[in-house]
Amino acid sequence: KEPDALIFQEIPAALGFDLSDKQNDTQAVRTLTKALTKSLHELQNAYLTLLEDCRSSLVDGLRIPKTTELRQYLGAMAGLLAGQVLDPVLRRFMNAAQDKDKTDQQWLEGLIMVIADKPAEAWRDEDRHSFEANLATLAQKFLNLHQLAAKVQAAGNGKFDARLVSITNPDGHEAREVIWVDAAEQKRAEKFKAELEALPVWKEAPDRIRQAVLADLLQKEIALGPKTETNFAGEDKKPHIKIERKGNASG
Repeated sequence: KEPDALIFQEIPAALGFDLSDKQNDTQAVRTLTKALTKSLHELQNAYLTLLEDCRSSLVDGLRIPKTTELRQYLGAMAGLLAGQVLDPVLRRFMNAAQDKDKTDQQWLEGLIMVIADKPAEAWRDEDRHSFEANLATLAQKFLNLHQLAAKVQAAGNGKFDARLVSITNPDGHEAREVIWVDAAEQKRAEKFKAELEALPVWKEAPDRIRQAVLADLLQKEIALGPKTETNFAGEDKKPHIKIERKGNASG
């Protein structure tokens, strides 16, 4: 292209200026120069700005306190969950979070690469949206698993089968329960489940009906709250269900 057209027409037009009648307007030229300098500065720092924006999204998505150092916090959380994750993306994320051999920028780039499945330096506009969507999914899995591990760890060193169960009402109200049972209770649960599944009314019911029944029963159990149970010796036991209720929170 002709350099004159680029300098006096195309670049000014891209910055919102029209110099066709202002070649001798010193103020207009100065204003254009400042705008061009600002644009060049933004371009030079665009990648670092992108990384910082992704860091902020990680902090918000994982509900990390603003004053907490991201790398240290994620490394500690991932360490708690080490060896407990089957989801391949979540496992890669935790491995990247525990990487101690990289610089802070390389470490952050590694996390972003896992989430977006594409290096940030090669992103297009649509890749930013993919990153945010993938982060929302991964963050929920990460937080759920972390919560589950923390509850089981708090219960002691015994052997438990633990599940995190949540149910959301049409009004957006959500209730969660961390449910764990020991080996003896697991046998009772398996026996009860087998008896239920053997009932003709259960076997003949459509899948959606069975699911609706289970959802309704779970909702009622959550509404009732934790109950005191008895063991085989007739002694009172502490409840094995820990209830955590959440309102219409956006997070």
